[in-house]
Amino acid sequence: ESDDDSSVNRHYYNHVPEISYLANIGNFPFLRGAAEVPLGVELPNEFCLTNVFHPRVVEAAGWYGLFPMAICLQDDLYTTALKRHDVRCLMRLNTFRPSRSTRRAARHYTLSFNLAWDDVVELIVARHGHNWLCPPLIRSFGHIHRHPQKYRVRLYSVELWRRPPPGSEGPAFLAAAELGLLCGGVYTSLTGAHRYSGSGSVQLTALLCHLHNCGLEWLDFGMVMDYKLELGAQPHPLASWLKVLHEHREEEPNIATGERCARSVIDEFLSNLVP
Repeated sequence: ESDDDSSVNRHYYNHVPEISYLANIGNFPFLRGAAEVPLGVELPNEFCLTNVFHPRVVEAAGWYGLFPMAICLQDDLYTTALKRHDVRCLMRLNTFRPSRSTRRAARHYTLSFNLAWDDVVELIVARHGHNWLCPPLIRSFGHIHRHPQKYRVRLYSVELWRRPPPGSEGPAFLAAAELGLLCGGVYTSLTGAHRYSGSGSVQLTALLCHLHNCGLEWLDFGMVMDYKLELGAQPHPLASWLKVLHEHREEEPNIATGERCARSVIDEFLSNLVP
């Protein structure tokens, strides 16, 4: 694997539309551009494909700026699809401003990290189906999650728990959750789900605040969507996204993983903002 980012970038810009640069720098010769593979479905050249599901493919994708996902070809037949977004949706965390209604609702919830990986995956699949999060990719994500010392990226589960009303008995239950990939000081939101109206907004708001509280500067949303822009994220061309990633991927942030009241996380964020 080459550490020469300039050569990596030249290969990235010149060849990603046709054949993945990972074939050269990651020693994965089985990767091919979407245009080269007869799928029976049309895919833009933002994708490169392989029939191999392996944690090292996920690691290399995260490290070099591709979004790791999968595509269902037919029935239960999937291929790994690594997406190079020509435009990436990024948020500088210190520009985020939580809504008052979400802050009020957050008092009923607790935020945690890496406490319930299997429950988070189950909720996402129940909500969205396997879609691109297919069983082989789940296993690759899970291996990185369980063995973080072996990889340059980290896989996190993010849980939002609804606490029972005061005076009521019973355990908290999982109201919203997501999976995320951390590459140095850049967190990529991969996929998520919620059970009840409003809980997804609380989960995402508390997550953004917590990441900023832990010293992160950037969150990567992947594909541009209206709700992300409404939160304050901005579209970034490929060169801008790679510049952000390369500037921050060697950082080693400490993401606190204990349970905290979501309202307290948001209030800490607000208290730390520069007037």
